[in-house]
Amino acid sequence: MRKPKNYWNYNTCCAEAKKYSSRNEFKHGNETAYRISKENKWIDDYDWLKPQLNLLTYEECYELAKQCVTKADLKRLNIKAYRISFNKGWIKKFDWLLDGRFFDSNGGKKDKSQKEPNFVLESKKKSHNVYVYEFEDKAVYVGLTATRRIKGRIKEHLSSSPVSKYASENNVRIPEMKITFTDLTPLEASIKEGEVLSEYASKGWKIVNIAPTGCLGSFLHGSWTKERCIEESKKYKTRKEYQNGNQSSYYAARVNEWLDEFTWLERRIRPNGYWNYEHCFEEAKKYQLLRDFRYDSQRAYQVAKKNDWIKDYTWLKRQLSPKGYWDNYDNCYQEAKKYDSRISFCHGNSPAYQSARKYKWLDDYTWFKYKKQKPKGYWTYETCYEEAKKYKTRTSFSKNCNRAYLVSLTNDWLKDYIWFNNNTIKPRVT
Repeated sequence: MRKPKNYWNYNTCCAEAKKYSSRNEFKHGNETAYRISKENKWIDDYDWLKPQLNLLTYEECYELAKQCVTKADLKRLNIKAYRISFNKGWIKKFDWLLDGRFFDSNGGKKDKSQKEPNFVLESKKKSHNVYVYEFEDKAVYVGLTATRRIKGRIKEHLSSSPVSKYASENNVRIPEMKITFTDLTPLEASIKEGEVLSEYASKGWKIVNIAPTGCLGSFLHGSWTKERCIEESKKYKTRKEYQNGNQSSYYAARVNEWLDEFTWLERRIRPNGYWNYEHCFEEAKKYQLLRDFRYDSQRAYQVAKKNDWIKDYTWLKRQLSPKGYWDNYDNCYQEAKKYDSRISFCHGNSPAYQSARKYKWLDDYTWFKYKKQKPKGYWTYETCYEEAKKYKTRTSFSKNCNRAYLVSLTNDWLKDYIWFNNNTIKPRVT
């Protein structure tokens, strides 16, 4: 039960503390009473509470700190000593400890330019595998994926991929996924995939792959080859415009280290500390909406927000609708004209959609396209049977007409759809 405001005074905190035998129990049993007692220094009066044991003294922390060069070294050496020194303010007295963000364990200054970004570090992990699907009619699909995505990749190949498409078109079973190579970096996996595919092609196997080999899937945006990235990047003048205009293409070019070859893209490098009050002010003048400032000039916005300068940019509008604005029929009607369906209206402007739904105005938006719903009780055995005939696999049936599939599953009618039986074997990882 929630306590009333100002309930925790000295007497109530003292009475609460008597329920516990140690400070640690008190802290976990009633955090609010413990915090107020500690802030008001009443906790020293609760002499029946045993203090925390095994706390390091100043001298012990001092001796441990003497063995270290940076604060990070002390944290690695003894996390408890570091936390106690930090909380009690002793860390400031250990003035020989350097900041680990700027100095290494030998006392040398770190070169930030040598620090590899996260996407480069990610590309060095040996976390990728090469796999194959060998069909009974001597067709093969070769792919690559990260270890953590193997199960997801199997599900994809069962529903919407060249593997499932080939199986349904040729009326053959989907074979088991075979992992041929493991523990590869993304680049090694890309090369190995091409070698495996070439080997199968030389033996006369039919290749099921649609995309060219060497694609690194979701990791390196494999559909963006170097040629396509070059073509896409020529639409922009700067790297920033390229990144905002097509993130997936930009990311692929960045990971594959092609950006330096795109000499037509200007790269604006600002010196450290560039974003001071004057520069942020001038940058903010380019925009009318705070949202545009936040998205188009992220670094300037972050610095301005951190230093509380945004309040000085009085011309930046927040674009908030006044209270009750979407309770007006005409306002919702004009907003709804921007969309062609209820779902796009909902995603595009949720407050306006919710008001239109609340006041039952949605039926007036006659230009909205929507699927005609079946009447209640429509899905009988006969209608489900006829609907199921349109599909070759259970997966495609479930995906395209989920309601009929669920009714069939609930009533155990799926066993009667015998044309599904050829494509229901689930692959296993070997």
